[in-house]
Amino acid sequence: MGHAQTLQQAASLGDVLIVGVNSDASVRRQKGPDRPVIHEANRAAMLAALGCVTHVVIFADETPRALLRSLKPHVLVKGGTYTTEEVVGREVVEAYGGEVRVVGSQPEENWQNAEVSMSDAVAHSRWYQSREPHQRRCQRA
Repeated sequence: MGHAQTLQQAASLGDVLIVGVNSDASVRRQKGPDRPVIHEANRAAMLAALGCVTHVVIFADETPRALLRSLKPHVLVKGGTYTTEEVVGREVVEAYGGEVRVVGSQPEENWQNAEVSMSDAVAHSRWYQSREPHQRRCQRA
């Protein structure tokens, strides 16, 4: 339930919600050979099916920094008990005047060990206009 609430909170901060998802290879490098439990395409499809998510992008890098440089979101959102200084990619977003927000801070939830591993970043941008369901899509960065 925590991930869905985080995404809903992130969606409320702008017009479009773009979710970055670590590729399978990236997850394996970070968490070991038995991960991920759910294939990247399935994780992306589950996220894209949520009404609050406009686009899902699978990225292969260890961090979302390159994706953030490309997308230039107005707001970078991280769920959990982090401080804004701990959010990976914060320096990229702040360098061009973007904002970094931490939402859903609930210490009793263990966000780092969730089975459905979302990316380090939920990127939010106001430059897309449509929120029509037929225009939601998944793509690889």
